[in-house]
Amino acid sequence: MAEPSDLETRVITFFAAAESGDWDLFRSLLADDGTFEQHSAHRGPESADELTAASRGLVGSDLDLTYSNFRRTAVENVVIDRHEVRLTRPDGKTGSTDVCVIFEFDNSSRINRIDEYLDTAVFAHLFQP
Repeated sequence: MAEPSDLETRVITFFAAAESGDWDLFRSLLADDGTFEQHSAHRGPESADELTAASRGLVGSDLDLTYSNFRRTAVENVVIDRHEVRLTRPDGKTGSTDVCVIFEFDNSSRINRIDEYLDTAVFAHLFQP
């Protein structure tokens, strides 16, 4: 297996920061003027600070977040990342789905665009009592 490219390593770091709750590192990987969008959530584009706050809120909501089964393709300034995301409540209820995230990078190797595609409906039962 080939070694990951520098941009793929940044994507790996991005997901590791989200899983561990290292929000300073997470935010540092994002370009200040970037556009970040989770297309299935219908929230519209977010700024780097809004994405960081939304991600922090999800992980800080007593849900355990794990990523697995990564498949990545890097081309020039883009990394296409496919993986499974699993959310688990403290009572053991869980939901998982496949995700596709397209990362675009600026000239300083910071993420300046994210387009994330997933079916958020599979997690709806986790937010109900």
